[in-house]
Amino acid sequence: MSSDINSFPSYSDSVKFWIATVSVIAVVAVVCLSASAQSPNEWIVESNSDAGPDTLRDAILAANISDGDDVIRFVSPMTIRLRSSLPPLADDGITVDGSSGDAAADIAPQVWLDGAAAGDAAGLELNAARGVVHGLGVIGFARYG
Repeated sequence: MSSDINSFPSYSDSVKFWIATVSVIAVVAVVCLSASAQSPNEWIVESNSDAGPDTLRDAILAANISDGDDVIRFVSPMTIRLRSSLPPLADDGITVDGSSGDAAADIAPQVWLDGAAAGDAAGLELNAARGVVHGLGVIGFARYG
């Protein structure tokens, strides 16, 4: 039995069009599914300064403008002495995690927000859906924590 390349069926232009269309739809579906399964953006607070790079203020600003869910973590125990209100958590799905991984009511927070020098300020405001704050101590604010 001999095969000849010319013996394969040829497809009409409309069949070729539908094959191309289905292929494009399949690629788009794979891209969308992989985008929805992305892990959250992670922002690491390394500085206990009120403002500047690697601070909580910087991490909140970055999380507020990023796509998808966000987790803000701290490299070590610290007290952040604020001089003004922090920006609110204004984007859906932001988690501020000050815990060391332990989750019990009798474990003291490892990260503290101290608002004694912040004037008439609030500690941390959640203005969006699915915001979570845990393992964070809040003290000294004139308004609420």
